Amino acid sequence: LSRYNDPMKIILCFLISVFSFASKKKVTLGTFLIPRYVKSSTEGEFIKLVTEISEELNIDIEIVILPPKRTVMAFENKKVDGYFPALDVFHEEDEIYKSTPYYYKKDFLFYRENEEISLKEKNLICFTHGYPYKEDIINQKNITQVFASSDEACLEMLSRKRVAGFICEGLTGISAIEKLNQNDINMSPTILSSQDVYFAFSRDDKGRKLSEEFTKVINTMRANGRLKSLFAPASTKLRELISDFDPTAK
Repeated sequence: LSRYNDPMKIILCFLISVFSFASKKKVTLGTFLIPRYVKSSTEGEFIKLVTEISEELNIDIEIVILPPKRTVMAFENKKVDGYFPALDVFHEEDEIYKSTPYYYKKDFLFYRENEEISLKEKNLICFTHGYPYKEDIINQKNITQVFASSDEACLEMLSRKRVAGFICEGLTGISAIEKLNQNDINMSPTILSSQDVYFAFSRDDKGRKLSEEFTKVINTMRANGRLKSLFAPASTKLRELISDFDPTAK
């Protein structure tokens, strides 16, 4: 008789599979909606990255979407094990454990076609409310800040000549332009600032181990080209302006 006809063996295999599923490590990560990158808890390039990491580490990752500030608060109050995308402007160095960067947030200046401007000139510049800008960008002496609720709102103000420029991360800015179907907005090819983007974890043993495990997977994906290819579709439009643009390389 086939070994599969042994009732005891069948029961044993079933119990082993159930135990393996039940013992799978569970991790809760917070995040927030970002054009292209986090469309929902199941869609977006950042979500695809989390999915690949969870499969590689054989862990069960639950993604919780909240507004940006509430995401950071949930992390600080230990409601989640970690969150993404995290940047240094949110935390002191010794407050968290962090993975190696998986992305570099590069900010650019957007302006109306045939009306190129400089931050050295006095201009009204739109910034997205709640967006993590570096201090040397936000504190430019020659500009007057105008804040809007979203990238799209800033671009609408720019198109209607209510502001002279808009500063935003390159890929999300291009994505917002495509969403609005705007043809009158250009982007300067000069990178204004670059910030490391990573997974932040709690400053405890679990957080330390998770940061090490995530770092190992990200380094492997970077080495085999998978990390770059993950963001390649988003980078297509921007590479028309900057031929060697790669958001996964510093």
